[in-house]
Amino acid sequence: MFEPERGISRQEICAIVHRYLIWKDVSLQTVPSAQFADDAQIAEWAKESVYVCRSAGIVCGVGDNHFAPNVAARRCEAAQIFKNLLAVLEDALEPEPPVEPEPPVEPEMPVIRYVAHRGYHVQAPENTMPAFAAAAEAGYQFLESDVHFTKDGVAVLCHDSTINATARNADGSKIVGVKSIQFMTYEELLQYDIDTLILGCTHYPLLKKLIGDFMGDEVRLVDSGKVTAQAAAAALEDLGLLNGKSSGGTARYFVSDTPENFAELGSIFLGEFAGGPVERIAIETY
Repeated sequence: MFEPERGISRQEICAIVHRYLIWKDVSLQTVPSAQFADDAQIAEWAKESVYVCRSAGIVCGVGDNHFAPNVAARRCEAAQIFKNLLAVLEDALEPEPPVEPEPPVEPEMPVIRYVAHRGYHVQAPENTMPAFAAAAEAGYQFLESDVHFTKDGVAVLCHDSTINATARNADGSKIVGVKSIQFMTYEELLQYDIDTLILGCTHYPLLKKLIGDFMGDEVRLVDSGKVTAQAAAAALEDLGLLNGKSSGGTARYFVSDTPENFAELGSIFLGEFAGGPVERIAIETY
C-alpha cells in the first residue's frame, strides 16, 4: 500500500488501521461527526478511514479541529493509536459469555385416569343412569358408554349392537334370534323388557308424561337435562364454584338451532327463566 522504507502520514496510518479492522471483520458503531477544518487536504482514498477511526476513538485531531492528514505520525502518536486500536479490538472481539445449560426438565408423571366402562355395572345394569351415578359415587373420573341408532334414527345406549344380552321378551322369556338395534324401529325396541329409558333429546322431557303413560310404571324415565344439571351442580360444588343462591340470577342460553326458534318456543317451557340472551354455537367444534 505504501513505500515501506519511508515515514507514514496520519491519514495513511488511519487507512492501514481501517483495512485491518475490515480484514478482522470488526464492525464499529460509528456516529456522524463534523468534518475537520482541513477536510479538503484529506485524500479521497483516506477520508472514510479517517472518519471511521475518529468516530471509534482511535485517532483525534491535532487541535483547532484540524487533522493534519499529510503530517508524519510521530512515534508517540503511533503508540497511542495502536493502544486505542487494541482497546477497540478487545471490546469488539470479546467472547460471548458461556450460555448456562438449561436445567434438565423432570418428566411429568403419567396421569392415571379411571374410566367406568358402561358405568359401574357391578352395582347396576350397564349403560343406565343408576350405573353412571354409582360410578361417580365410587370415584370414577370418566364414563364410557355405547350409542346406537334405531332404524328410525333414535339414539339408545347399549353395549352390543344387538339387544339379546341385555333385554328379554315382554313375558320375561329369552329372545330367540338376533335382534339388531339398527334394523328395529324405536317402537319395536320398546316391545321388549326394558327397565330404564333415557330421554336423550332436549324435547323429550316436554313429553315425559305421555312417554311415561305409554311405557308404563315398570320403566324408569331419566330426564337427561335434569340429570346433566345435577351433575354440573355437583362438579361446581366440588370445585368450590357453586353459587348457593336458590332464586334470582340470570339465564343465558346456547343452542345449535336458530336463536329465533328457541326464543319463540322457550317461553312455553322455561317459565321464569324465559327471555334470557340466546346465542347460537357450532356444536361440531365442541
